[in-house]
Amino acid sequence: MAKSDENYSLPLLIDWMLNKDEVSDILYSLDEKVSGSKKEVVDRLIKATSSLSLEDALSLFNKDRLKDFCQAMGLSGSGNKGDLIDRIIQEESFIDSRKKPSSKISTPKQNIVNVNVNQTSPNDNLLFNILIKYMTKDDLERGLNKCGLKTNGSKNDQAFRLLDATANDPRETLMLMTGQSLNDYADKLKIPRRRSKEDQVDDILVKVFKGETKPIKTAQSSSDVRITTEQAIIPTHPVIRSLNNTDLFDLVIKEIIDWVPVRGYKSEEGYQTDLFAYLRGKGHQVESEVGQSRIDILVDNIIPIELKKSPSIGELDRAEGQLNRHWHAYGSVILVICRPTFSQDIDDFERRFDITAKALGMKYKIVKKG
Repeated sequence: MAKSDENYSLPLLIDWMLNKDEVSDILYSLDEKVSGSKKEVVDRLIKATSSLSLEDALSLFNKDRLKDFCQAMGLSGSGNKGDLIDRIIQEESFIDSRKKPSSKISTPKQNIVNVNVNQTSPNDNLLFNILIKYMTKDDLERGLNKCGLKTNGSKNDQAFRLLDATANDPRETLMLMTGQSLNDYADKLKIPRRRSKEDQVDDILVKVFKGETKPIKTAQSSSDVRITTEQAIIPTHPVIRSLNNTDLFDLVIKEIIDWVPVRGYKSEEGYQTDLFAYLRGKGHQVESEVGQSRIDILVDNIIPIELKKSPSIGELDRAEGQLNRHWHAYGSVILVICRPTFSQDIDDFERRFDITAKALGMKYKIVKKG
């Protein structure tokens, strides 16, 4: 391939070759604000990378984009990620005004493609092997889409990316598998197939991971209480069963307000799984992805919960329709917004929705969890 006579720089490549979602993903990995127009997020990324060495800055991009960078400059796109970075830095037409870069290349948070499986824990190895053996590439792509992550790369790359999104948590990872994949794995383990996805995951956790779940903080204690799978799968508590619908609705709202997620999650699915386990630990009967309106969490067969993480204006507009459908089906609805980054948009949505809800006589509550 003939070399280009043009000069290139990192800011030019960021602006020219990355789409807005890719820029936002890198900003997120750097704990930078991700909202704004394409120009605003590009400018923010250029500023954020200005203090990094050139190697570190280029390491933020995935292999496919580095390959694109090389080919745009008339260079070979072969080799591993390190080869591509070296090739870009050594190219005469690539101009960089930075200080001399350090010799050590740090690993950015999202750079999971180069993870060495041999350096992970036994559970991490097991989860990786489960994903590779029992999920197709299409299944992995669907799981990554649920987490709002890129779907490119090899099957191994996708599995690593999915494990990074769930922080190698067994329950979160298994919940991202398809029902068929879980059934196939259950057959391998010689355990019964279950009609509910949650019950199938619980059985697998007991069989393979010894009922391992994450610590859940309760409102009654500041210490961590570990709830095992066997303890979490319980019918609705007698006291809860005795409550009327209004009292139950108020109780669930109070519990959600008291809920403290175990950690910050990259995906909506992570928060949903965390809240699901928390409400089960409170003695509620909990289901997920049920009904024609695909409710995120249904509590005690009567309280629907829709959960959103850092929703955009478009997602809030869609949420309005979802809330209306849930309310028509169950007579009440709760919206939980985790990590509300676009506060003005959410405030506008709340005011607009409140007008609609009052006109319809809707019983609802919006709970924001920072």
